[in-house]
Amino acid sequence: MLRLLKAVALAAIALLPLRTTADAPWRPDAIVGRWLIASKDAVIDIHPVDGPAGSEYHGSIAWLLDKTYDEKDGPALSGKPLLDHRNPDPALRQRPLIGLPMLKGLHFDGQDHWLDGRVYSCNDGRTYRVQVSLADRDHLNLRGYFGLPIFGMTSVWTRIAVPPSP
Repeated sequence: MLRLLKAVALAAIALLPLRTTADAPWRPDAIVGRWLIASKDAVIDIHPVDGPAGSEYHGSIAWLLDKTYDEKDGPALSGKPLLDHRNPDPALRQRPLIGLPMLKGLHFDGQDHWLDGRVYSCNDGRTYRVQVSLADRDHLNLRGYFGLPIFGMTSVWTRIAVPPSP
């Protein structure tokens, strides 16, 4: 019986290095790609950039379900590209939403989080602190917050290869 226990223990120890991908820490570039946001009306392209503190990850709007203003927005705007009209800086209110930078300064923590970033919400014109983690290879948890993460909200984004059809 003791020999059997020793054999099982040795086998278990030998198998310890064979961790699954889900157990292993993520690579820094695991968040790079295109992500469909939870409301399914925008796709964000996350990409690496060289920042002052080394490698950072930024994101910009790559696709929108509604790309232009419609008739309910008035005849002067109808058919024109959506703009960042809620931006607190009047000089930036004429920027088109497509291509708009909205994620900045994310740094990989070496394990499973991207921290110290900022996320801009074109819905309310505010900038929030942000943390990102991956639930799995194709689902990203983005937590935007003021002050402490406990005072925030998490949104789940889904990795996509091609933006959805309108």
